[in-house]
Amino acid sequence: MSRVLGMQQSTLPFRYLGINLFKGRNRPLYYMHLLEKVEARLQGWQWKLLSPGGRLVLIKHVISSIPLFTASSVLLPKQTERSLESKFANFFWGMDSGRPKRHWISWRNLCLPEAEGGLGVRSLATIQQSSSAKLLFNLLRGGSLWSDFMDAAYINGSHTTTSLTWKRMQQARDFVDQHIQITEEAVIWTLAPLGDFTTATAYEALRPKSWCQLVFRLHLETRNPLEDLNIYVEVASSIPALP
Repeated sequence: MSRVLGMQQSTLPFRYLGINLFKGRNRPLYYMHLLEKVEARLQGWQWKLLSPGGRLVLIKHVISSIPLFTASSVLLPKQTERSLESKFANFFWGMDSGRPKRHWISWRNLCLPEAEGGLGVRSLATIQQSSSAKLLFNLLRGGSLWSDFMDAAYINGSHTTTSLTWKRMQQARDFVDQHIQITEEAVIWTLAPLGDFTTATAYEALRPKSWCQLVFRLHLETRNPLEDLNIYVEVASSIPALP
């Protein structure tokens, strides 16, 4: 059949449309091509006379975009996620005698908006959470061949095993349930004015918050005691522990 159709025959794992298809455990080995692409970019820039602002622009608009397509399709392993962000951070702070310079601020804090003391770099972990929420929203909204298949397989079907895509959508279940309104006509995303899901609104709701912003919300934006308690918990979890 491969000869008649002119198609190449292969075995798992292999890459199709830029995504590695595999069976079994989601291994960091399947995403080495992302690290290699980032490293190839960095090697061309590492010895150029770039200011910190120039490095920041390249991180925001070039190298941080390399894993986005894969991250929106498949949940990257934590090891791959940490390796990518480590490369981003090393490039931003620079090298000295072949070794990374000291990182004066954690990558998590650099991912905060500028108004909260960060540099507005997008967090890869939050991007993946937003993509998981988008998949679940699209499933609940329906109207596509993919949603019909997932509904038949995992909601109304009797699949004994679950895919990695289904598992990542279930991880976003609580967040999506908090921000949707289901009517007879449509599924509405309450964070967006027009009711359509946007990754930007999901990212803003999911991203790490600085404790300063949480205190501001506590004093100026809430009047409900339960909401106050929830924000107190967020503040307590976001303030670094004293040594």
